[in-house]
Amino acid sequence: MPENGFKLENIHYNPARRAFEAVAARILDGDEQRLACSFYAPISTGHAEAIRGLIHDADRQIHHRPRLVMVHRPAAQAPVLHRAA
Repeated sequence: MPENGFKLENIHYNPARRAFEAVAARILDGDEQRLACSFYAPISTGHAEAIRGLIHDADRQIHHRPRLVMVHRPAAQAPVLHRAA
């Protein structure tokens, strides 16, 4: 299982922001939560350190700041926004 239950998708470096960016996704109570995360670091940062920074940002957003995250439900139901707990 990915660290902290998160799977990182679309990992890339944004030179304008000088940050690694990704979409973090995890399944919680049968719902898929997805949120944007970023890690400010130089492009020379190692892969493992960038991954740790992105996961740390995703974890911080979920656990320490109320924030809207996209929750994907089965095809029969439309996606809805929930406040992260």
